[in-house]
Amino acid sequence: RRQRQMCIRDRISDVGKYTISNLENSFAKLTEETVEKAVDIILSSHKHYVSGFRGAASCAVYMTSKLHLMVSDVIPLIHAEASAIEAISDITAEDCIILYSFPRYSEINFSLLKIAHQAGAKVILFTDRYTSPLANMSDIVLVVQVGGLGFTNSYVAPLSISEIILLALSSRNDPRCSEPVSYTHLRAHETVLD
Repeated sequence: RRQRQMCIRDRISDVGKYTISNLENSFAKLTEETVEKAVDIILSSHKHYVSGFRGAASCAVYMTSKLHLMVSDVIPLIHAEASAIEAISDITAEDCIILYSFPRYSEINFSLLKIAHQAGAKVILFTDRYTSPLANMSDIVLVVQVGGLGFTNSYVAPLSISEIILLALSSRNDPRCSEPVSYTHLRAHETVLD
């Protein structure tokens, strides 16, 4: 029992250190200019497609749920199947796609990005490196670390960077606020919408 507790304590420490390292490395690559450009794209777009598959679907679901509170026409694409291609087939140059894609990059991401790129839509990509195979067709590349200790990725860093973009968006989207909209304000909207 004591050995098991020590093992759990070690795991807690290891995961904490790894998570902090992922966050620090991700924040070090983030610039104010990149956040502002992402917000500009989101605010100027008519439709907002948000895509993430497998583990990255958690990031897409989070971004979708919060974007619904701030902009109209938010379309989640979280199932790696033909319905995602159908949903994005009418994307235009007035739209954007926010894509979360990390190793092992899902093949459908390449198809979605190609369709969006050919239509002239703006692309905001969350990925693990600037040399990601999807980066060359993206308008903005947000590099976030997703390495995990186990056999899966850790999505703490992409969720945190998403949070920064959402807070920047909320402060620009609400003309009554010179400060970002608080989470209390967002939760009040969620209650009204539910």
